[in-house]
Amino acid sequence: AVLYVLTFALVAAGASPLGLGSDMGGSIRVPAHYCGVCGFKPSVGRVPLTTPGPMDPAPGGLSNRVRCWGPIARCVDDLELAMSVLSGPDFVDPIAVLPAYEAGEAARVDASKLRVGFYVSDGVTPVSADTEA
Repeated sequence: AVLYVLTFALVAAGASPLGLGSDMGGSIRVPAHYCGVCGFKPSVGRVPLTTPGPMDPAPGGLSNRVRCWGPIARCVDDLELAMSVLSGPDFVDPIAVLPAYEAGEAARVDASKLRVGFYVSDGVTPVSADTEA
């Protein structure tokens, strides 16, 4: 766990241009938020489970439907570059999809047609005023 958190700290400090993490329930997104860097969980199948590291790609169980590898960087442009390298099938992971992510793909999306959903409270855990704002 310490080595994993160190990845985020190194990217935040500029000691590494890119990091990789695995995410199932926020393991990239939450530390990225706290370290002030960019990180995201790609859609399942965008990055093969077998490409950056030794996750078993054998189908079965819930974890194969939610876990994935994702990039960590200081800016969104670097995340896009990382995705153009990491994504696409490796012909080992049966869940990996075609086509691979192409650099510049995000620029071709008409953001005015996107809808974003979010919630500020799960009804159980209080939300800080800064988060709610």
